[in-house]
Amino acid sequence: MPYKDGLTSLDPEDICYISAADNYCKIVTTNGIVYTVRITLKNLEAILITMPVKDVVILRIHKSHIIALRDIRLNKQITRVQCKDGAVLEISSEGRGKLLQHLVIL
Repeated sequence: MPYKDGLTSLDPEDICYISAADNYCKIVTTNGIVYTVRITLKNLEAILITMPVKDVVILRIHKSHIIALRDIRLNKQITRVQCKDGAVLEISSEGRGKLLQHLVIL
């Protein structure tokens, strides 16, 4: 995957979340490394869908955010998600519906 400092390969299971702005995406990994890549979130999502991922669900929750459903916290209204690194991401109404389909209530 091309990013600002060259090329790298990235395992989808290492993704914590992805945030987009225009034609750039910021990919934050579980070990805290941040990659900035020149690609739209739509195109990156299409690539991720084709990749085999075993132990984590990767889900688009907003027009600007994709998250891995692990190590997250939700507010009571399920309008925001807090990631492992403390980042707080908005959830759209459509994203909320998708998210609720994947949550297991214990």
